[in-house]
Amino acid sequence: MPDSAVQVQRPSRLPRAAVGLCLLSVLPYIGMVLADLEHISNYGVSSVPWAILVIVLVITQVAAVMMTARFPYWVLVIVAAADLIVLIASDQSGLGSAAVMVVIWYLVRYRVPGWQVALFTNIVVFNLVFLIREVYSGERGPAAVIVFLSAHLLQRYLLPVVAAEYILGRERLHQALRDKAELLEREKQLLEREERERAARELRVSRNA
Repeated sequence: MPDSAVQVQRPSRLPRAAVGLCLLSVLPYIGMVLADLEHISNYGVSSVPWAILVIVLVITQVAAVMMTARFPYWVLVIVAAADLIVLIASDQSGLGSAAVMVVIWYLVRYRVPGWQVALFTNIVVFNLVFLIREVYSGERGPAAVIVFLSAHLLQRYLLPVVAAEYILGRERLHQALRDKAELLEREKQLLEREERERAARELRVSRNA
């Protein structure tokens, strides 16, 4: 069934569970920075400002995600930019990805007009920035870069797209079943009406005879 045949109603806001998922992604990191003295001793006091920056960026993502239903593309730009900064600044590969996953899921799930272009553009920009960062840092070899990039693409883009398509598929199946049930019900009512009319005609004929 094509997308045009599926009536998708956009909710007034994102489900609270999705916003909570973004918030939960940063809480363990905040606890580690604030309560784990070993972390500070291992990375030095200079790591604290970077940790604070990461926390601010992820909280910014959470705030932006709450506005997804009203400004989906602006929110995607904000959360994707924050995700890239977190990834480059701290190498916390999964810390800022939750918000990106939620927004991508929303775009695909509710078929926001132009979602394909937004998804493609985001993937291209992410690949370019990630590869430039890896080449500039020189921390990993080509094989490791490919593995890391594949893992990031799988986590940030493929998983939310698959989840959104699965939900849409179930909705389409349920809609098709409802339409079939309604059609059968209408046919049943039509047959019953025709049967009643036929019985009434036979009754009139028998009375006239």
